[in-house]
Amino acid sequence: MKYLKYFENLDELTPEKVKEMFLDISDIDWQVQVLKTSELKQDENNGTNFNFNLVDFFKVRIFKVYESRRWEIEQKKEINNLLNSDTFNEIIEVANERLNDFGWFIDMNTLSTEFSIITFNIYRY
Repeated sequence: MKYLKYFENLDELTPEKVKEMFLDISDIDWQVQVLKTSELKQDENNGTNFNFNLVDFFKVRIFKVYESRRWEIEQKKEINNLLNSDTFNEIIEVANERLNDFGWFIDMNTLSTEFSIITFNIYRY
């Protein structure tokens, strides 16, 4: 039975598999960090019942490690250049197609840039 459990887990999406989907970003000197986490979400109910579900998701952080202290304006320019590049859009598109095979998707509504870090979430359908 332990071998059956091993093969069942091969189809499970892991932070390592998600990180591999963003290798092209790593190749252009950006770091990618993927964390699997969960949060409590309230069901959309029109009654007085308050139902909550624990929703698993992946939080992706893309950032650059600087050897020297750089000005914040330069960092923001680099982030904007990456976000507006065809390379980034293509990587997101391809990753979304691969995630779809596992039943997950990138929620671009969660995309944010704070302190020279790009973050977004990946949710299950």
